[in-house]
Amino acid sequence: MGVDYSGVGPIYAVGDGVVLSTYNGGWPGGTFITYRLTDGPAAGLIMYAAEDITPTVQPGQTVTASTVIGQLYEGPDGIETGWAAGTDGVTMAAAYGQFAGWNTTAFGMNYSQMLTSLGAPGGIPQGGTSGALPASWPQW
Repeated sequence: MGVDYSGVGPIYAVGDGVVLSTYNGGWPGGTFITYRLTDGPAAGLIMYAAEDITPTVQPGQTVTASTVIGQLYEGPDGIETGWAAGTDGVTMAAAYGQFAGWNTTAFGMNYSQMLTSLGAPGGIPQGGTSGALPASWPQW
């Protein structure tokens, strides 16, 4: 639904924002860090980082691109990061019905392109891309 990574080490915010949540029991490991971006072309959108992460931020905290939001630990799931529909553990891809198991979603592809534009490695597409983005969604 977003972009998956494995490894260990710090996870940084992608830009200026405010942390909304750090936990959701519906995700492996229980971590679902969300923050609303407050600047740039995606201002107002919510990002998430979930799964094998120990949060280092608290709800209400302001973050920047130099803020470590969590530590990725060597667990069974790695992390997933992408666009969130809110703080309740629902991703934008799920909210729009784009995810069917292991497929690439329009929201996941867009998030991967955004990460690449910031210098991070992008995701690896799996099958065709399902769904479409809202017309007003930022492009990278």
